[in-house]
Amino acid sequence: MVQQYRMRHDAQAIMSRSGNPWHSCRGGCQRATVTRDGRFWLVRVDGVGSTQARHLRELDTMAKDLIVVMTGDSGEVVVEYDIRLPAGVQDHLRRSEELRAASAQAQAAAAAEVRSAARQLHEQGIALRDVGQLLGVSHQRAHQLVS
Repeated sequence: MVQQYRMRHDAQAIMSRSGNPWHSCRGGCQRATVTRDGRFWLVRVDGVGSTQARHLRELDTMAKDLIVVMTGDSGEVVVEYDIRLPAGVQDHLRRSEELRAASAQAQAAAAAEVRSAARQLHEQGIALRDVGQLLGVSHQRAHQLVS
């Protein structure tokens, strides 16, 4: 049984219980659009109809029940969910992705600076144990940094 969520923001992330995050909806797959409607999630299955779920964990049960009742198809049903998030939430998620990318770049730059500092100290004849103590790392880590 494969359940997918397509979240609407820049990444267009698809998460699947099958373990394959890039699984795509092909033949025999139903598509459903999910939006928040008051206290419920409104689930619109293309060409079938609509239903509601209180929680996202109920999407699969509610959508599959709707499909079985409306189409009479009792076989294996795979549903791809397109979850539409409010524009404000999309903006926050987009900004968080930008900040995470900037953080990763800053962390890589900081690591490069620490390596440079370790090499410079070691080139000046300072023992690795002392380099480690000055940088707040073990002498083993200091050796890795200068290597």
